[in-house]
Amino acid sequence: MTLTREPVEIENRRAMTTARKVRIHTARGGKCWFCGFAVEVSGPTVTYDHKLPLELGGTDADSNVYPIHREPCDRIKTAADRKRIDKAKR
Repeated sequence: MTLTREPVEIENRRAMTTARKVRIHTARGGKCWFCGFAVEVSGPTVTYDHKLPLELGGTDADSNVYPIHREPCDRIKTAADRKRIDKAKR
């Protein structure tokens, strides 16, 4: 299953550089914020996600960005976010 996301147009959205990933990963104790288990700094099993989605008023600040496992954590969280976003748009 391929996870697809709608592009979010945000001015001044910061790049997810390696330095930023390391900084966020270290600040979060190297844990996936969704399940609490250890997560790599980078690679195919991890992504960096906005805890409060940008479409719901979240910011692109490091304080709102967390490491999360791509499967199944990000898939589950994205599905829940999509429902909240769709409801907010109604």
